[in-house]
Amino acid sequence: IQQRDPSEGVPSAALTDDDWKPFIGTEDLEKMMERVMDGYNNNTMASPRRSADASRGRRARIPLMALTRFSLGGKTRTLKELAVRLLEKKILPIYITFNDLTSYHRGIEGGFPWVCSLLWRIGWAAATDESRQRVGNSFWRWLKEVIVSEETIREWLGE
Repeated sequence: IQQRDPSEGVPSAALTDDDWKPFIGTEDLEKMMERVMDGYNNNTMASPRRSADASRGRRARIPLMALTRFSLGGKTRTLKELAVRLLEKKILPIYITFNDLTSYHRGIEGGFPWVCSLLWRIGWAAATDESRQRVGNSFWRWLKEVIVSEETIREWLGE
């Protein structure tokens, strides 16, 4: 029996020898990091924005950000670089992807809103090794067979 790595099928934000060198997006990365940290700090510390959100009964949240580019334009590398910098600050990013082993499948996901596809991948990235092993480390099998509640994901993330 061939033993499989329990994290197989889970994308990693770690830089590898396959990543383009040198990284040429440092200036843009600095701007992104600044915006992420502004959102993070405003939502994790006492701030006027957090107080205003709380008074309206809203949960504090980090503003959305989009990263777009042409094929092979450096999107994945930039996100990996961002993840490395967040880890250096002891902030754990959840790295999800619509590529490779979790690519979008119209036949399975086509009848659902895009946000469901995103949430399924967040669940897959947050799942325990044991949970992924129960479905043979197959995202598609997991998608068809597993129902994950918000509480379960919070438990997996250690909240």
